[in-house]
Amino acid sequence: MLVPVSIESVRLLLERTAPKNGGAISWYSSVCDLKGGRVYLFRKANFSRVAILDVKAELKKGARTEDMDALMTALGRPYAADGK
Repeated sequence: MLVPVSIESVRLLLERTAPKNGGAISWYSSVCDLKGGRVYLFRKANFSRVAILDVKAELKKGARTEDMDALMTALGRPYAADGK
């Protein structure tokens, strides 16, 4: 079955293919919306919480190192299927 590509369809793909039952885990998963200029960041196979990064705003901040846990704490929120 062909499914239209969207943030939600890619999020579901990541969720369904994430290791379960003590298997290896990805610390972070991301969905990149190239047209919208956003990155959706998920932590430890928890696809019900997301941090949404605006690429242009992040680039304006210049080169730096970010702590991913701090990003998730500061920006993390419940995921809404409409991507907002």
